[in-house]
Amino acid sequence: MKKNPLITIGLIIILMLSISFSETKAQTMNDYCQIPPFVGFAVEPNILFVIDVSGSMSWKAYSYNDTDTDGDGYLDNYNPNVSYEGYFNPSKIYKLDANGIYEETTPTGVPCTCTCIRWRCRNFNWGGCVWHGGGCSRWGCCIEEQCTGDCNLESGNYLNYLNMARIDLLRWAITGGTPSSCTGSQTFNSGYCNPELWDQPGNDVKVGNVCNNNLMLMVME
Repeated sequence: MKKNPLITIGLIIILMLSISFSETKAQTMNDYCQIPPFVGFAVEPNILFVIDVSGSMSWKAYSYNDTDTDGDGYLDNYNPNVSYEGYFNPSKIYKLDANGIYEETTPTGVPCTCTCIRWRCRNFNWGGCVWHGGGCSRWGCCIEEQCTGDCNLESGNYLNYLNMARIDLLRWAITGGTPSSCTGSQTFNSGYCNPELWDQPGNDVKVGNVCNNNLMLMVME
């Protein structure tokens, strides 16, 4: 019986295709990404900042070359409708204490009133003196006042505008702030994610542990 060569060739092709298909499998990421065997665990990357610390970094970030030409106590280009970020919280009020340190405070609503309790008599007005002030025969100059009410208060927004240098804003940006979301063991909660709230009673988990931002940070100056 004579065999048809076309049938033989067809059988060979079918056999080869069946063998090829049997060894084909879907590819996974493990086929492409491998951790070296000497690495026991995955290491999160460190971040290295190389920062310019030349003289210009000490310039004022917001108020460079700004002046108070109208004498109202505020620099001319300050805009209270703009939020100026920095070390002070723009939405809070600060009070200057006797040591020259600003502390957060809550205004009482009582206007600031100052009364002179010590006078110095002079023959000439050296500025700020009052004619016959304090019982003086000529000019009386106040050398000590006693103030009550909301005195020496300033918004954190203006303090940032007035004081923040360029290097201050850079340091603030890489070391502070409030995260917009949490990626750790807790869902977003201001009590856990706000650096100003996490250490209050009932919030016993640090921001870094909850919001997954506890990577090593090195700043070289």
